[in-house]
Amino acid sequence: MNFLLAAAAALTLALAGVGLLRVFWPPISQIPPTARLSLGFCIGCFLETAVLFIAFVFGTSFSRLLALAPMIAFGVPGAITTLRSKWSRPQFSLPTFLALVLVLLALALSWGRPVYGYDALSMWALRAKVAYVAKTWPPTLFDPHTTHHPDYPPLVPSAQAFVFFWINQVDDVASRVIFAAFFAAGAAILWWWLGILRVGARGVWLLWWCAVPVLMEQVKITYADLPLAVFLVVFYGAVVSWLREPRHERRGWLRLAAIFGGLAFWVKQDALIGIGGGFLALLLVTGRRKLPLRPVLLSLVASAILSLPWRSLFLGKQVLTNFGFPGTHLWLRAGLVAKEFFKFAFLDGNYAFFWPLFVVTLVFCARRLRRTENLWLVVSLVIETVAVFAVYLCSAVDLEALLKTTMDRVLVNLFAPALLLVSLLWHGSFVMLRRLKWQRWSAAGVILLVVGMFWVGLHRRSDEELFGITISPFPLALSWVWLIVAVVTVAKFSPKLRRGGIRLVWRAAQSAIVMATFGLAVVSIGVFARDAGELRRRFGGKTLAEQHAMVLDPLVKETLAAARKQFPVGTHVRVFPKRSLRYHEFYYAVFPDLIVDDSAEQAVNLISPP
Repeated sequence: MNFLLAAAAALTLALAGVGLLRVFWPPISQIPPTARLSLGFCIGCFLETAVLFIAFVFGTSFSRLLALAPMIAFGVPGAITTLRSKWSRPQFSLPTFLALVLVLLALALSWGRPVYGYDALSMWALRAKVAYVAKTWPPTLFDPHTTHHPDYPPLVPSAQAFVFFWINQVDDVASRVIFAAFFAAGAAILWWWLGILRVGARGVWLLWWCAVPVLMEQVKITYADLPLAVFLVVFYGAVVSWLREPRHERRGWLRLAAIFGGLAFWVKQDALIGIGGGFLALLLVTGRRKLPLRPVLLSLVASAILSLPWRSLFLGKQVLTNFGFPGTHLWLRAGLVAKEFFKFAFLDGNYAFFWPLFVVTLVFCARRLRRTENLWLVVSLVIETVAVFAVYLCSAVDLEALLKTTMDRVLVNLFAPALLLVSLLWHGSFVMLRRLKWQRWSAAGVILLVVGMFWVGLHRRSDEELFGITISPFPLALSWVWLIVAVVTVAKFSPKLRRGGIRLVWRAAQSAIVMATFGLAVVSIGVFARDAGELRRRFGGKTLAEQHAMVLDPLVKETLAAARKQFPVGTHVRVFPKRSLRYHEFYYAVFPDLIVDDSAEQAVNLISPP
């Protein structure tokens, strides 16, 4: 029941966002309903964040009425606008069907297990629980000696807290619907942008958003990089649309870019890389191509103003940081960063073959980089890459360990503009199966694949063998895909390549890439369906506490057992010493009514079990 209520909460956020965005960006009423609801979901999450932020600033306690009333008030006009719009009859195509299956699998995976990633626990899920339980953001959340990264933005935890207020209880698993919703919103927004920009082979690029492993991993671990990627897609799509007609700003594209560029800073601080690099590149390209400067400056200022309120809370406050310019071994550090950058982009597999595809496209389509919008995207990517290197070079923690745990997520900042750039550089339309009948038979085969792999995950572990083949995810299955693609491409184009030129080589490469992309989507569907079945086998029918117990390490389990004996429900405690957040989080998980209060008489040492 909580899952259905959580889905209703996500829909309410989307409708409320539509109601609010139509005030600041009226053209929203003219775009397709799916894209409208997706944009609205992003804005609705910010609206809830703004409500809690204003209440906190004025010292008002959070309540269910406070959390729900503004959403319903804006949701009603948003629902009216959406219902009055013309819903076109969806046309079946194999790429959109595969994308829909992947979105449904994202929802299944998001509801398959409790929140378990360390950053997800300490930086987002914790703040959501605290907002619901303590009815405010208590001082400990802003204390650098108690809480990791107290300046992390509140949009994601506020959206999760809204789910708690909606269902009137803490349910980690139900609140994960937020991340599946962001995954689906990103797909719908990307599809809308590709249509506006008149991009060929839209289905190929839609599958790249839905099938690439790193984004689905974000759904599973519930980190804020996925929501940030959605805001970046809106920002970059809006600026590209403006650059195509910079002197006819009828639809307010730069206004939309300013809104989402500013709100991205409420999602994660890494927005400084994606949004900051985008605006800097826009200023450079505007000067170079002699484009109108005034709207660009207004957009930049508006975006900066939107991003400031949260940061203003920390003016004059001590914020612990892990950054400092290294004085020694700078070149060795730079070499290590470059090595890991190359590894995660080209070898690790989380981005499949996207970055090799990106490089190949730049080589064959170099002349098209002269177009203003393509030039802007290239300059943005260069600036963002330099920023990524600078961030790692200035890290004061163990650089090698930091790179291994964060590089794949940091590259998400580059993935959104790179995906748009590749789609713009391609020309021509590609269809895997031209006959609708063949596409439908293929869709039926995919459904059978989902059912079969779900059954495998439900009854067998991933390290077992089935018919003599190890049930392993990506590498083995993808290697067969590459082999099939190579054979088909050689058989189709080898006679022509002997007398053909560069154009024919590029055409053969494009054909191979399209086939490989569909293969990647099918393999992803099989792997994620198996994951869903395995999660069902491990966590199905268990209480939330039992699920947490399965994913926590032994030391945390000991701490929880001691906590149950030491504190009754509703106890006010002080938390010390520094860096105690990991255990701080699980006290909230076990005792929803345990209140961390700096003025409390009782104190608890969470470094080790009492």
